[in-house]
Amino acid sequence: MIKYKNFINTFLLFFLATLTYAQDPFTIHGVLNDPKFEGKEINVKNGTETLKSKINNGKFSISGTVSQSSYTLIWIDQDSIYKEAQKSGDTSILITPANKRFFLEKGVIQLEGNNFKDITIKGTNLNDQYLYFKNQVIKEVIAHKLKSPTAIENLEDSLSLVFMEQNPTTLVNIPLILRINKTYFVSKNVDRIEALYTNLSPFLRQRYGNMLLNKINEIKNIGIGSIAPNFTIKSDQGKDISLIDFRGKYVLVEFWAHYCIPCIKEIPYLKDAYKSFKDNNFDILQISLDKSKDHDKWINAVKRYSSDWHNAIDNNDLSKAAKTLYRVQGIPANFLIDPSGKIVAVDLKGDNLKSTLNNLLK
Repeated sequence: MIKYKNFINTFLLFFLATLTYAQDPFTIHGVLNDPKFEGKEINVKNGTETLKSKINNGKFSISGTVSQSSYTLIWIDQDSIYKEAQKSGDTSILITPANKRFFLEKGVIQLEGNNFKDITIKGTNLNDQYLYFKNQVIKEVIAHKLKSPTAIENLEDSLSLVFMEQNPTTLVNIPLILRINKTYFVSKNVDRIEALYTNLSPFLRQRYGNMLLNKINEIKNIGIGSIAPNFTIKSDQGKDISLIDFRGKYVLVEFWAHYCIPCIKEIPYLKDAYKSFKDNNFDILQISLDKSKDHDKWINAVKRYSSDWHNAIDNNDLSKAAKTLYRVQGIPANFLIDPSGKIVAVDLKGDNLKSTLNNLLK
């Protein structure tokens, strides 16, 4: 009798393990028509395993099994292309972008396009759901006749949040969570995102939702409604400049560096906003995070890119630095501070800066 019970217990354990680690088959049929892809090795991440294939006549196929659906990566191995580009100086041979994320799951997944920029991924449940969402965004952009990249980004962020509120447990939320995890967007929707976090499935909450929770906590500590911490740093003229000097007017504290390409791309928007509102109680304090050894490069960048707003450099001891007080983890980053010294907006990029100022100052 004891032996029989042991046999049953062993069988049940084996059966449950089989259910837990059941493997479902998948096949990826791909078409990439760009001649740059021809003959290249293509890779797909499946857990700890990397599956490989070669593109032949613009086509490739990869098959395998999955124990659970995942949001994973497909990419082109272009190490040899990098080496060739370095030798020849011809960067046009590089493939950009060289990767794409998609849902790896049971079934037949179809990837088709010229390259990773315009590729369509469909054929299975999660990929079809995500494609449907992206197509709805396109329809809304067309319906609202949006042209500005910032306006289009804002719309997609808003639609992403609505989708997640209506479908809190689907894995389609993974790319949407990654998308909206931005200081500007979270700060405008803290209550809604906090409520969304509690409704996510345990997997989403633990694996991806904690990013949102960390962003919420960051915003509550140094975000909208907080009194902006004062600091004193050196201007480009070598003089002390303090945040409190700007009391009585709106000031945008903008963190950047001479080497930061995204920062430089924001400067035309800064100039437009400054020109429109500099005579209406608005100023800009642009703070460089360049190191002391790059002081001359910073000065040259100020001369090349800046306007007649205030420039300063933040190379104090880390414990005293403005970037530490404001918990700046990446640049560009900015904080709009009102005449009383209170933070009223954060991470204003593109047209968002001018539209925010327009609401506040006109």
